Amino acid sequence: MKKTFVKLSLYPHQILIVYGIGCSGNGVNFLKSYGFHSLHGRTLPVATGAKIASHKMVVIAVSGDGDGMGIGGNHFIHTCRRNINITNI
Repeated sequence: MKKTFVKLSLYPHQILIVYGIGCSGNGVNFLKSYGFHSLHGRTLPVATGAKIASHKMVVIAVSGDGDGMGIGGNHFIHTCRRNINITNI
């Protein structure tokens, strides 16, 4: 992700990465950007709210199987339906 940020000329103050509480949660300690450690299954609602609040911010949601398809599966469907410009990894 670091190489991608450099390639896209993105600065740390332009990026928010929302992490789930699972295995990806410690990623907030390794990338220089704004970071948020959300509740299990709630990465996409938090990322959606952040994008609505600051539409110029590059918002990335990093989630595992539980966040994305388990407890947070319904949020995935609604995020797709809303078509908000966020990236879900």
